[in-house]
Amino acid sequence: MDNPSQLDRSSEKQQKKIIFGLVFLVLILIAGLIFSIWYLLQDGPRTELIKNIMIIILGAELLLIGVSSVVLIIQISKLANLLKNEIKPVLDAANETMNTVRGTAAFMSDQVVEPVIKMNSYGAGIKRILRIFTKD
Repeated sequence: MDNPSQLDRSSEKQQKKIIFGLVFLVLILIAGLIFSIWYLLQDGPRTELIKNIMIIILGAELLLIGVSSVVLIIQISKLANLLKNEIKPVLDAANETMNTVRGTAAFMSDQVVEPVIKMNSYGAGIKRILRIFTKD
């Protein structure tokens, strides 16, 4: 089994790898940003073309977000309908069943269990009295 010092060293190595990966990713992003700015400043028509393409992509993305929002609203409406019309009656029936079980348990306790306990206690008392009288 690994001892705690080995686990600490492996954890430190793992953390160093994660930090190195994050630093490398940030450097790549900065280099990409610098290259993009340099590329866009080189030629006006090329920048105009990229701008137009980005406008088209953003428009399509806006359309996709709008459709997704409509689908989300419809799904939330269906969920609310499901909760109201299907799950609530099931929960009401379960609550009614629990109340019936609670009443049955109380009835059984009052009508069956309590008399049996009383009879057993009387029987134990009589048995004890008989033992006392028969030993003396």
